[in-house]
Amino acid sequence: MKLRMNKNIKLGLLIIIGALMCLAFLMLYNELNPDFMEETTSLYNYSSSTDINYQAVLKPNIIYDNGSLDKGNIYITEFIDFFQTSFIYEFASDKESNISGDYEIIASVEGYTGEGETYKSIWKKKYELLPKTSLQAKDNRINIKEDIQLNINEYNIFVAQVIEESNINSNIKLTVSMNINLKANTEYGLVEERISPSIIVPLNTSFFEINESGVEEKPGSIEETKQIILPVNKSRVIVYSCILALSLMGLIFLIFFTKGINNIDQFEKELKKIFKNHGNRLVALNAEIAATCENLNKVKSIDDLVRIADEIGKPILYQYSPYRKDMNEFYVIDDNELYLFDINKKLEEQSSYDYYSGEETEEM
Repeated sequence: MKLRMNKNIKLGLLIIIGALMCLAFLMLYNELNPDFMEETTSLYNYSSSTDINYQAVLKPNIIYDNGSLDKGNIYITEFIDFFQTSFIYEFASDKESNISGDYEIIASVEGYTGEGETYKSIWKKKYELLPKTSLQAKDNRINIKEDIQLNINEYNIFVAQVIEESNINSNIKLTVSMNINLKANTEYGLVEERISPSIIVPLNTSFFEINESGVEEKPGSIEETKQIILPVNKSRVIVYSCILALSLMGLIFLIFFTKGINNIDQFEKELKKIFKNHGNRLVALNAEIAATCENLNKVKSIDDLVRIADEIGKPILYQYSPYRKDMNEFYVIDDNELYLFDINKKLEEQSSYDYYSGEETEEM
């Protein structure tokens, strides 16, 4: 015996449960399918830092009582004897490595024009203040400190000669740089450093400030990236599996244990059929049909009632009502005999038969 339900409701439930089952299957598949995450591990960490310290040693003068001026001041050219300058470089790592390389200190006097994008060099003269020096160590740290004495007056004398001979009076600067080339050969790979901390001193001027370039502290590392399989979320797997199982059970129940019936008013269908097939035989009465006949005979179908009417030559009667549900009884009267067909009685018997037999004419 199958549970009967409206065909449209059954179809809607099938669609909803089917969609839910597909969604649960996809979510379960995605959860069980391995997902990956990139994990970055630092194998070798290092840092490099540069610094430049300088101090102006003064000639005897009428302004300054001290014999020197520290870093960061404005300097009067005529009062400067020389600069005591220190270039500092440090390389440090968390693991020992083979460190090699070299460094040198170069001074460059340059005449130029423009600034920024319009900058152009007119002439340049280089001086080697410290020859190229090799670096070699097996350690996790290396320190370099070199002291250089800069005589600004000597460079200004050279600039005056260039101006006199070339008749070019342009902007002129002195750049002093420590050029460092370093390699740290580790078991994880090679680290290379190329850096040039510098000071820039304006020349051919009565006073000046010193600017710095490339002075910084820079961390770095050698990293390894791995693909890590993410663990399965067991709670989600259980939830999706339960939803999938329940959806499948619901789908099986709807398909094999339910019958879909059309949502049609069977009374209206039967009444229309009677008027369509036998309308020319029917007589409508406004008054109630008096039950004065001694014998009441109930017939099973309208066809049986039609055959009786044909046999005795009588019309088929019914009581008219503006409410179609009330026009459920049809009669044939012959003297004291009354033959009755009741639509509601037929539908009740049909419904009872369908329920117990499990048969349905309009089903899904």
